[in-house]
Amino acid sequence: MPNPGCAPHPSQAGFTRQGVSRPAPRAPAAERLTLYVGEVEVRVLHPGPAHTAGDSIVHLPRQGVVFTGDLVFHGGTPFLPMGSLAGSLRALDLLRSLDAPTVVPGHGSVTDPSAYDATERYLRWVAALAREGHTKGDPPLEAARRAELGEFASRREPERLVANLHRAYAELDGLPEGSPLDAAAVFGDMAAMNGGTPVPSTPEPPHLSRPT
Repeated sequence: MPNPGCAPHPSQAGFTRQGVSRPAPRAPAAERLTLYVGEVEVRVLHPGPAHTAGDSIVHLPRQGVVFTGDLVFHGGTPFLPMGSLAGSLRALDLLRSLDAPTVVPGHGSVTDPSAYDATERYLRWVAALAREGHTKGDPPLEAARRAELGEFASRREPERLVANLHRAYAELDGLPEGSPLDAAAVFGDMAAMNGGTPVPSTPEPPHLSRPT
């Protein structure tokens, strides 16, 4: 049957998928894949868990362009609850190694590799806050409320700090990178940081779990 969330195309009238199987992908997921679009070489790289567990980087080596996806929020706050803090730092090292002068972020304007430095400063600041709060036994929300944003105060979505602390705490607890977090706790704390107003979001991502 057509996807219930989408209006069926007229050509689908009377069509059902009964007895129709979905073929397996012909190319398995890989850390690196090289494709050609005409004469343009396109390198697709999977950095491992970072923003999410399934990020991809698209690099056009001859053009000197890299599409970072949501590994870089130019002017915005990184968002890690579906991915990994440690993995995000490794992903920045991978992006730097590509030596592309033109950086197309997942959000924000086209920029240059200086965006990696700004992102790394934020991530390392979150890591330091997490270590301090975790050692004291403070919950992520308390650690986030105590934090002085400093140079990061102008970034959009500052309430994401507490979500990033949830991920950092999980890694300090020894949980695997990209492991599911409690969605109610993460988004509830983000709403608390946002003055009690729920934060608009897309439908619940698969790498956040509901409490049982």
